[in-house]
This record gives sequence, structure tokens and C-alpha cells, in this order.
Amino acid sequence: MTSIRRLIGRGNHALTKLKIRLERRLGILDDVVIVPFVSWGTSSVLHVQGRVMEATALRELRQEDSVLTGIVNTVGRMESDEIPEAVVEVRSADDAVELAADAEGFFRIDIRSGAPFAPGWHHVDLALLESIAGQEGVSARADILVPDPRAQYLVVSDVDDTVVVTGATDTLRMARLVATKNAHERSLFPGVGAFYRALRNGRTGYPDNSIFYVTRSGWNLNDLFMRIFEERNVPKGPLLMQDFAHVEPPSDSFKNQRTKMDWFELFFSELPHSLVLIGDSGQNDPENYLECVQRWPGRVTAVFIRDVTTPRRDRAVHDIAAEIRSHGVATAVSDSTVDLAREALRLGLIEREGVRAVEREMEA
Repeated sequence: MTSIRRLIGRGNHALTKLKIRLERRLGILDDVVIVPFVSWGTSSVLHVQGRVMEATALRELRQEDSVLTGIVNTVGRMESDEIPEAVVEVRSADDAVELAADAEGFFRIDIRSGAPFAPGWHHVDLALLESIAGQEGVSARADILVPDPRAQYLVVSDVDDTVVVTGATDTLRMARLVATKNAHERSLFPGVGAFYRALRNGRTGYPDNSIFYVTRSGWNLNDLFMRIFEERNVPKGPLLMQDFAHVEPPSDSFKNQRTKMDWFELFFSELPHSLVLIGDSGQNDPENYLECVQRWPGRVTAVFIRDVTTPRRDRAVHDIAAEIRSHGVATAVSDSTVDLAREALRLGLIEREGVRAVEREMEA
């Protein structure tokens, strides 16, 4: 099976290159862009991640666009026209490094420095040096967050049906997320923005807590989610996604990060913080979080699960929650953001004003 996937992958990559050369010769090749992924680092390393691709797949729908245009846009995002093996310059304050994107247009590199990286946001400049599509000189800036080691905790949250209402358990409803005409129209759960801001602010006397987002959605939706977060005042943080490669092999850049648990491996090994885990009952978040509690004892402070499922699934989720509690980790399951916020207050994770902000946002 693996050899067949490799063969399909090579064929697909050859067709992609042929398509790009033909479009370039005919003068119909779309603009090429570097899409930086918001990432994270530590005092010793910054993880820089991104993709080189045609801009077509990033198009946001307008009010006047038709339903057909929405469908075309959805398919375009899922297909995502990558620029394979493009050469990218990654320039930090101390150095400049060249690297080649993989066959899917993805690239990853670790930046190190002689001096420790301070907590907070760091920015790395990206420039296209060479590609099969031409258009050298295209540039972008990657944002990398270094969590403060003095922070009370670090939040790792799911996105689908935890922050954004996507109906991730239903493929057709998931497609509506892309087909909706603009980011502002997409639904967030009531009070979620205020709750996450309260978690970021944490308790008085501590530095801000960093928030990481991990989702089963593909990297194709990265810019869309980041736009939703910005427009709906959800705290910015690293967004870690998946490379959809069901038929062909996974990209070389992300072949070791295929699941949520792969990302958790990195978080627990690289970051010294205790973690607050937030997810929903619809997919595997409760099971994953139980595994985290078992594999990394003492590292999880609390688990919050948004209830989005039927009573039959709820029974299993409550059983898992009870097992997590048996390991000494506080766990809350509710369909109400304010209930989760009140539990966070009781646990000493947020201030009372944070609960009031959630209540105001839900009333509005």
C-alpha cells in the first residue's frame, strides 16, 4: 500500500509541475504567495512553518458571490495549488537561511540564536528566491510565539466545534465553513472569545498565558481560521493543523505530525508549562486528553469539554471525565461557556471579571 501511495504521489507531483509550466507559458498562472503559519518557539529555538502556493485557494467570498462560486471556492481550498520545491529565504534578526519547500509546497525550519529568545512574539521575514512558477521576490512575515516560562499555565484548545461552530462530525456541514461568504458570518460559540481572553489574562500577578490551537482540519483552512479569530477577537496563538494525504504519502515537512497526539508529544517535551486542555465531545478530544493525563502525569492542570453531542455519546464522555478526575485532574463537561468559565474561576485559573465578561458576551 505504501509503494502505491508513493507512486500516486510522484504522478500527482509530476502533473502539478506540468500544470504550472503550462499556465506560466500561457500567462494564466495565478499570483504566488508564501503563507506563513503562526507557530511557536522556546528560549532556544523558533519553529518556522509555512507553504508556497497559488493565491486562488485563499480567496474569501464576497456578498455578491453566488452559491456556485461558493462551491468552487470550497473545492479550490481543498485542492490547494501548491508550488513544489520552491526555494525560500528565512531571515531572522541574526541570520538568513535558504531552504527548499517539499513537493506539497510546505516548509519547516528551526531558527536558533546565540542569545536566548525572549518571551513574546517574534517575527521572521520570508522571501521567495526561486520557483517553477517564477514570481521571485514575493515576501511574507511569520509570527512565532515564545510562551513565558513564568506563566501559570498554557492552554491547548481544539477549534472545530470547540471555538468555531463547524459541525465537524458532519462532512457536509464542515463544507459550509468554507462556503459561508465571509469570516464575520461564521458562528462562534457564545462567550468563547471572552472566555479565551480571560484564560490568556489568567490570574493577577502572572504573565499572560499563551493559547495554542490544534485541529484535525487541514492546513488549507489556516488563513481562514486566523481571519475568524482576528475578526471575532479570539486571542491569537499558534495554530497546528493536519496535512490531508489520504491517497498519496504525507508531506515530507509534516510526516511526523499527522495527529493531535503528535503535536502533544512536542508540547510536553519542549515546553515546561502545565497545560489546560479544551475540546469538545464530538470527536476524540476526551480520549486524547485522558491519554495525555496518563502519559504525562502531573502536567495537565484541568480539562474542559464542550458538550455538542447526543445523550448516547455523552454517557461515554462523562465516563472518560470521571477517569480523568481519578488521576487528580479537574474536569468540566458542559454545553455552556459560562459554566466552563465559572469552573475555571473556582480552580483559580481566571479572575471573576473574566466570568462577568463571558456573561456579558453571551447576553449580547
